Amino acid sequence: MTGNKTGYVLVIALAAAMAAPAQVGVGGAYTLEQSVIAGGGGTGTGGSYSLEGTTAQSITGAATGPGYSLRSGFWSRAPLAPSAAGATISGRVVLENGAGLKNAMVYLEGGRLTAPRIAQTGSFGYFSFEEVETGQSYTLSVVSKRYKITDPTRVISLMDDLTDVEFQAAFPGEIR
Repeated sequence: MTGNKTGYVLVIALAAAMAAPAQVGVGGAYTLEQSVIAGGGGTGTGGSYSLEGTTAQSITGAATGPGYSLRSGFWSRAPLAPSAAGATISGRVVLENGAGLKNAMVYLEGGRLTAPRIAQTGSFGYFSFEEVETGQSYTLSVVSKRYKITDPTRVISLMDDLTDVEFQAAFPGEIR
């Protein structure tokens, strides 16, 4: 008899617990409540969040919301996305004596560019490309009407600002 009384108490306690949703977390503009998509999968939605479960994953699946994601049953802050700000590629085209070469044309190609970007060197030989997407490979090449460029093409993998690119120029008869 004693075993049956314990069984009845357990069933009543379990039924009472299932009758009301359990509140797991509250904060700011959200409330998380305990719920399960079990055995056979399904979809649960609420506000700007949604959860999809599968037959093999009774509690988890994929859930997303503004700045949050659910993986393996745990809420976590979404990983930081790469910065939208682009990098700068800059440098100088110089003669053997160190003077800058004016009016050389510097071409940037590759990555996700649909057309080459072109920069013309200024009075002191400097050039610059702003807002270049990082994580890509590019080709930099230099052309001058009057001078020969010793090594006119460079391939770079851009991960951050690149500010010290230097190309050497010489009169056609002076290249060694």
